Amino acid sequence: MAEETYKLTHEELATILVKSFNLHEGIWTLVFTFGIGTVNTGTLGREKEINPTAVIPILSIGLERGREKSTISVDAAVVNPVRRKK
Repeated sequence: MAEETYKLTHEELATILVKSFNLHEGIWTLVFTFGIGTVNTGTLGREKEINPTAVIPILSIGLERGREKSTISVDAAVVNPVRRKK
C-alpha cells in the first residue's frame, strides 16, 4: 500500500496538460483512449468459480480542442495566459 497518494481533479489534470503543451488559447477538453481485454478470474472467497472478466486499461490521456467549457475542460487563456515580456 502506498504511503502517500496524490489525486487530481479533471480540471487540475487538464490545466497541467495545457501548461505542458504550452497552450495559451482555446477550450481544451480531456480525452482518454481505452483498450479492452478479457481474462478468466476467480471471485474472492470462491476462487474455484471462474468468471470471464473485462479488463479496460487506459491507453492514453490527452487534450482536444473543445467548443464549450465543461467539468473536464479548461480555458487555456485563463489557466495559462501568455506572459508579456517587460
